[in-house]
Amino acid sequence: MINNFKKQSLINDVIEPNTLFIDGVEYINSQQWAFAYESFTQIFQSRKHKSVALLYNMALCHFYANEFARAFTLLTESLMQQTTPKPAYQQVVEIPIALLNLEFESLNYQLGLQENTALKNTHIIKLRIRRLLVDVHLQLENWQEVIKLSELPDMMKCKNVQSAVEISKSKTNII
Repeated sequence: MINNFKKQSLINDVIEPNTLFIDGVEYINSQQWAFAYESFTQIFQSRKHKSVALLYNMALCHFYANEFARAFTLLTESLMQQTTPKPAYQQVVEIPIALLNLEFESLNYQLGLQENTALKNTHIIKLRIRRLLVDVHLQLENWQEVIKLSELPDMMKCKNVQSAVEISKSKTNII
């Protein structure tokens, strides 16, 4: 028992929280879900303030662990933080339509987020959160929620949303 405590203490002393966060994102992006889950759970438990990036990354871990209700809760919380007004110094950059189209067609919403990315790119991050919410609702068989989310701006441009709506409409007999 003492040896386990010493090992855990050594790990906590050696690994900085920022390094652990970066490692966790790398684990997500390389689909090493057990390592990502462990990293973000440790960060999640140690932080009082939960950033959008932390909430999103933890939601991804719960999603891949088939803990859909927990993923839903975290994504909802991250969306509420996204609607908080941002300081004036955070300027909105116009993103070329070709890059937005790549975003809609890709599976990038299943990748981990770094803290600075979540702060600077609120429109794309909100889109990614909503796309993952669609996947969560699909898994929970909340067909009406999938359809409702699909009606938000830019959502029907996303391939996963198009597929989810098709499935949801077939399950609810909506044409």
